[in-house]
Amino acid sequence: MVAECTKRYTIDKFLDVDEFIRRTLVRPTEVLSEYLHRLIQVNVIMPILSWDPDLAYLQNNILSGKILHIDSNVLFSLMQTTHPQHQFLSNLLRATRNDLGVQLLVHEKTISEYHQPIEWANEQFDHYRSRLRDVAETCKRHNERPADYLEESVFADYVSNNLDHIDQGTCRNI
Repeated sequence: MVAECTKRYTIDKFLDVDEFIRRTLVRPTEVLSEYLHRLIQVNVIMPILSWDPDLAYLQNNILSGKILHIDSNVLFSLMQTTHPQHQFLSNLLRATRNDLGVQLLVHEKTISEYHQPIEWANEQFDHYRSRLRDVAETCKRHNERPADYLEESVFADYVSNNLDHIDQGTCRNI
């Protein structure tokens, strides 16, 4: 559909469609995310509630017995209890299943998609494990950024926020 609209309306002459989708839908800023949330509340949720306040029609005739396939980005949030969206998504999916009667499924391809970054992170850990303490010590000594030593590493952010923990060697127990 995006490709069809891009072609029909020559959108690509005015903006990079892929970048637009990435910045607005895939990775919106916090401000844009809040705006979209409110926009959905006002233009979708409120009209539905005014039409069917207890959502009985929606529950019984539209959603009950339907299948909702959960995507890998939702799985990542659910599996990380410290993720900002974890509790919200957990409650939302629980209510969707229990209160609306929607069946939740995860496709085999989604599980494979979920495992790929985990496998990559494990490889990164194996590669950088012996260097983490040295990097932490060097960064503290010279007041430098760990990201300069661990470029493209999943651990750059972790080391940046846990220099003392790593410098003491407790990360070796991981």
